[in-house]
Order: sequence, then structure tokens, then C-alpha cells
Amino acid sequence: MRLQMRGERTYNRAAHIQTRYGDARSMHTPNLIYVAPSPIHGKGLFAQSRIGGGTYIGTYEGRPAKADGCYVLWVYDDDRVIGRDGTNELRYLNHSDKPNAEFDGFDLYSLRNIAPDEEITINYDAA
Repeated sequence: MRLQMRGERTYNRAAHIQTRYGDARSMHTPNLIYVAPSPIHGKGLFAQSRIGGGTYIGTYEGRPAKADGCYVLWVYDDDRVIGRDGTNELRYLNHSDKPNAEFDGFDLYSLRNIAPDEEITINYDAA
């Protein structure tokens, strides 16, 4: 499964996360994230409290998308391409060459421990 956001290619290591941490969604806790001004770009997504490695952070929610846009996340699954125009807090994820989170489909998981008030980032360019 490949992912694409804002026209850039990215991928996920969901199999690694699922194998290493099991069903990480069971570890989800409410009020895990918040949106605030980002030193990277505009608004960003931040950890409300410590987030452990492999933790389910949330699902990228939104209307189905037929064209690219600022908050569109594209998921490539076999021969299907599915896009969502983000409407929840996850639309404020910014890029990092050293991300601390990544998507498995539309579900976001932490790749490592994330400190309180640390910005949550993904790699838009991973291939």
C-alpha cells in the first residue's frame, strides 16, 4: 500500500508497526493531539501528552476527493486510489525528513515515542 499527500509520494511501514506493536489502535487515548502554530509551516499537529511508539493517533477523516488539494491524502491500495480531503486535525500534519509518525491507510501511528508538545510529522517524500 502506498500513500500520497499534497502531490508527494510517501509510504507506510504498517506491517512493521502491526507486527511490532500488535493492534495499536487499542492503545488510543482521547485528547492525544492539538493544533497550534508550527515552526515548520503554518499550523501543526502536536502531542498533548507523551505518545508511545506504535500508538494509534487517529484516522484521517474527510470527504472523498477526486482532485489534488492542500489537505488531500491519497491512499494507493493494489489497483485502487482513494483520496480524502482532510477535515479533522490530522490535516495539519507537516513534513519532516525524520518523521515521528506515518499512515497505515488512513490511520496514523507514531513511529517512536513523541514528547508532550512535540510536533507530529510525516515524511511526504518517503518512497
